[in-house]
Amino acid sequence: MKKLILLLFVLFAFVGCNENGAATEDENYPRIVPDVIISDRFFPQQVSEIYMNPSIYLGQIIQLQGLFITETWQGEYFHAVAQVVPSCCSPDGLMGFEILLDGKDPFEERAWVEFTGVLEEDADGILVLRALQIIEADEPA
Repeated sequence: MKKLILLLFVLFAFVGCNENGAATEDENYPRIVPDVIISDRFFPQQVSEIYMNPSIYLGQIIQLQGLFITETWQGEYFHAVAQVVPSCCSPDGLMGFEILLDGKDPFEERAWVEFTGVLEEDADGILVLRALQIIEADEPA
């Protein structure tokens, strides 16, 4: 019984509470636990894996970092998060995902961002990430 009480005390000692006794969380950046984190080191491989096997990843929360890109096509704006990846036969290109911001403010073109979203398929069968969180991040060296 003493061990249980000690364990509960230790757990509560590390949980932050506000003055009303409720657990605190950064309101600007709530904690979202992604199912898949696409790392910079294996970015092309991990993105290709998702595009090749979408049924495995649909509905999962995916987190990645990259350039915030805005393009227009037939008068509509499209946003993406992408990284420059090497190519064997042509100049380096961009690889990433189209993103749906759902009212979240877009960033400056080519700003480096950390994006977390749910993988979905749009009406045309294109894979898109629906935004849960997008924040500016430090570009890797």
